[in-house]
Amino acid sequence: MLAATRIPRALAALAEGPTALYTRGDAVATAHPVLFGMVCAGLKTVAADLTVQTVVEKKQLHEVDKRRTITFGLFGVGYLGGIQYAVFNKVLPAMWPRASNFAMRSSHDKINNTKALRSLVGLVATEQLIHTPFVFLPCFYMTKEVVEGDGNVDVALTKWRRNIIPDMCADMVIWVPSNLVNFAFVPQHFRVPFVALTSFAYTMVLSFMRGGQKRDVVVEEPVVLEEAPVIEPLAAVACVAATP
Repeated sequence: MLAATRIPRALAALAEGPTALYTRGDAVATAHPVLFGMVCAGLKTVAADLTVQTVVEKKQLHEVDKRRTITFGLFGVGYLGGIQYAVFNKVLPAMWPRASNFAMRSSHDKINNTKALRSLVGLVATEQLIHTPFVFLPCFYMTKEVVEGDGNVDVALTKWRRNIIPDMCADMVIWVPSNLVNFAFVPQHFRVPFVALTSFAYTMVLSFMRGGQKRDVVVEEPVVLEEAPVIEPLAAVACVAATP
C-alpha cells in the first residue's frame, strides 16, 4: 500500500519540472547533507564501474566482477560520501576560512577580494597536493585490498606508491578546475553531490586503470603501469595511459 502511494507521488514530482525537482532536492540535501552525499556518491561509483565493465571492457552482465563493483561502491558510500563531506565542508574551510563562504559572495566581491581569492587557491591546492595523494589514494587502494579478501596493507601501499604519478595526472586534469568551480560557486550542502557528478568520469578512468589489474606479487624492481586506453570524451586524460 505504501509503495502504491509513493509511485504516483514520484511521477507527480517528475511532472512538476526541473525547478520543482531542484527545490525538493535542495530541501533534502539541506536537511540531510551527509546521507544525501553518501547516496549520490555510492550510486555514482557503482554506475561508473558497471559502465566500464559492460561498455568499455565488453563484459556480459553475468561476467561482471562483483567484488570490484562492491569495492568501488563501498568506497563511494564511506569515503566519497561520508569522509569527504567532513574534508570539504569542515576541515578545508577551517584551514582556509576566507574561502569557506566564497560561493555565497557576490560576483563583484569574488573578483575584487584578492585575499579571498588567494584563500580559495590555497584551499584547492591543499586538497590536490595533500588530501588526494596522501589520504584519498591510499584509502582507495586499501579498500580495494580489503574487499578482494587479502586486506594486505603493504600490497595496497606498494600499488599506491607505484601508481601515484599516473593517478595524480588523471586527478589534476579533472579536479583542479572542478574544485575551483565547486568551492567558488556551489553551496556547501551540494558540494559532495557536485563532486559525485563530476567524478563519474574520473571514477571510470580510475576503475578501468586499477580495477582490471591482476593480483600481482610485490617485487623490488620498478614496475611500469600497463597501457590503459583513454575513455572518450576525456581525451585530455591521455597522461593516464602509460606504455609498457
